[in-house]
Amino acid sequence: MKKRVLTILLFLYITIYFTYSSDKVKKLIVLSNGESTNTVIEKYYSKTHEDVAVSVQTVNNDIYCDRLDALMSSQETCPDIVTLEYKQLRKYIEEGNMLDLSEIAAQIKPLQFSYTQDMASQDGKVYALTKELTPGTMIYRRSLAKKYFGTDDPSIVQERFSNFEAFRNSALELNKLSHGKCMITASFPELERVYLAGRQKPWLVGGKLYIDPIMIQYIEDYKLFTDKKIIFNCAPWSEEWYRGMMDVLYDKENKKIEVFSYFLPAWGLYFDIEKNAKNTSGDWAITKGPVGWCWGGNWYAIPKNAKNKENAIEFIKYLTSNEEFLSSWFIETGDYVNYTKLSSNKYYTTNDAYLSNQQPFPIWTQSAQQVNGNLRQSTDVVIENLFNESVTKYINNELSKKQMLEYFKKKVSTIPY
Repeated sequence: MKKRVLTILLFLYITIYFTYSSDKVKKLIVLSNGESTNTVIEKYYSKTHEDVAVSVQTVNNDIYCDRLDALMSSQETCPDIVTLEYKQLRKYIEEGNMLDLSEIAAQIKPLQFSYTQDMASQDGKVYALTKELTPGTMIYRRSLAKKYFGTDDPSIVQERFSNFEAFRNSALELNKLSHGKCMITASFPELERVYLAGRQKPWLVGGKLYIDPIMIQYIEDYKLFTDKKIIFNCAPWSEEWYRGMMDVLYDKENKKIEVFSYFLPAWGLYFDIEKNAKNTSGDWAITKGPVGWCWGGNWYAIPKNAKNKENAIEFIKYLTSNEEFLSSWFIETGDYVNYTKLSSNKYYTTNDAYLSNQQPFPIWTQSAQQVNGNLRQSTDVVIENLFNESVTKYINNELSKKQMLEYFKKKVSTIPY
């Protein structure tokens, strides 16, 4: 009997507590595609926002969109904040599922690199914001630049690769000077993002397929470099790709192959080269290359069905404009944050031993400033997969260039857009 009374009293206490105190505790439900969101909340946001109860659900990227679509269908299950990866962003913006964040975007626009807001815009309104920058650059071997071009100075090397024509000519020269031993890069498909960034218009213009002239140049360069064996042509992130970084790459005849450069975003220096090529530390340098480009990143957005919109807006403002947090996050992780005030101060004057004590941040800033954020569309992933399929048939001599382009156009015409 006594136990039953205690149980009833405990139930009443809990009921009364949540009835009168739940309104005082701010709530926030976050759906995330990566563990870094938990780190941000636990180490930073929660310590400065003790009145906000944050619940985070992390979902694998492979099923993230399916899970998000299901949760957003009902206000009862809809999260307040969602993270949208680079390839997911345009889908949810173009479908009209996200809250207009133009007001806070305008407030912090002077503090952010413009491409990050342009990518998240539709009809002049901004629907997501990010704290990350992922500019891409050309990372090359100093010893090979000295050996074949006579200098490893990044400013001089940049002149040799300052546009796509210069890139092609320097690659041909490198092949000639090395007698076919030194490849401009290990994988030409890794360069696709660079050429895509050089476009003037997106894939779809007025609802019709538009093949920008630079993508025709990509096709021609890819074919030329393959036929003349100017690229090793292995798959990115394959064992051979990494062996090129480590300077231990050999062809089928066991002849040594040198790889001059890799085209990687800022995170690629840390997660690919520095993590996997310790024996070539100090033999790398960084330069912008033919065009400013980017790859990757996560944006924060608020679904229209979110219950706690005000708390969600405050969360996004903190993560994208709080200088104390952003500088601390950079110091802890090394991530290049989307905050212009930090791009020229003491935090971004760090020398990198892998780059022979070169400072990478000024080069990344140059690239970030030149990225055209208005080229991304929700159909890009599908169209670019079809483009790669078509180009591969041309590279393998299965189709002529004319046949390949017709094949690509026919495939794209079947997409419901």
